[in-house]
Amino acid sequence: MKRMEGTSGMVNAAQSAYVAKPSLVSRVLKSRKSPIASLEGKKTLITGAGSGIGRATALAAAREGADLFLTDINAQGLADTARDAEKLGAVVSFSQALDISDYDVVTAFADAIFDEFGSMDIVMNVAGISAWGTVE
Repeated sequence: MKRMEGTSGMVNAAQSAYVAKPSLVSRVLKSRKSPIASLEGKKTLITGAGSGIGRATALAAAREGADLFLTDINAQGLADTARDAEKLGAVVSFSQALDISDYDVVTAFADAIFDEFGSMDIVMNVAGISAWGTVE
């Protein structure tokens, strides 16, 4: 693990590739002939934005000018990501700590977002966990 300049936490080598290449998202969008040529101003919901790949994705989207809607179960990690995204010049329209494994919480969250902001242009469900152990 190492500390990356401009980030609030530690990242591993795989994450640093996402953090270190601010144009990665735009290169992928252009190379795939996506119907979305740019994230500029696109309402972009990212789950798992408080750490790991979700955080790296949120910061990459911030660099591309996305209008961010962020969630994570870790409130402090989420606050750090939102702060760092804003430092990059992004608009973070909504940020809420929540557990996406709770159906009722997710439904209420989706209703609140839709009522205030309408439909999202992009949804990236990056939240996840790692479980280590043996299979017997």
